[in-house]
Amino acid sequence: YGIQGDVDHFAASKPFDITSVDIYHPSQDDLTGIEISFGGDVARSTKQSNYLVLETEAQAFWHWVPYPGQLRLQAFSHLASGANMVAYWHWHSLHNSLETYWKGLLSHDFEPNPVYNEAKTIGRDFARLSPQLVNLKKKNRVAVLFSNEALTSIKWFGFNFTSDKNYNDVVRWMYDELYKMNIGCDLIDPSVESYAEYDVLVVP
Repeated sequence: YGIQGDVDHFAASKPFDITSVDIYHPSQDDLTGIEISFGGDVARSTKQSNYLVLETEAQAFWHWVPYPGQLRLQAFSHLASGANMVAYWHWHSLHNSLETYWKGLLSHDFEPNPVYNEAKTIGRDFARLSPQLVNLKKKNRVAVLFSNEALTSIKWFGFNFTSDKNYNDVVRWMYDELYKMNIGCDLIDPSVESYAEYDVLVVP
């Protein structure tokens, strides 16, 4: 749950009209909302526009099966960050290959279950509220300035010979504290043309 060192998010997004993202996160008692917000803020910031969630978990593993109401909470959290689509991985549990038993909206029996039924209510809500939910915008006055070059150089050299921390630990430490203080932020990199729209720039 951090910046990817092997991909320059902003450079990779340039040829595309819209950014998409996969967001996986803890559920049940471990659900914080921070991972949903972080993934959405990175995706939205690449184009300063709305984005698509191509994958997020429906059930997956036993510790990711959402409590009643959590799937709906998660779906609307994605929209609040600027998502114009929320798609689940995947339709039904796989019967073979690498991700055998990864639970989808449906299980191996293809029968309705509580998570599938909750997903149907989300679909109905999205259809009913779609004019108000599409292209939601947010204007943040705070940004976290991250750098792929800083990430990869620190990954290579380390903070020091004894530290087990990495660049993303520092990025998430700062981002998570902003989230807990209810301060919305963008995540930007040095390629942005201007910082003038921000009142505060946080630099890990």
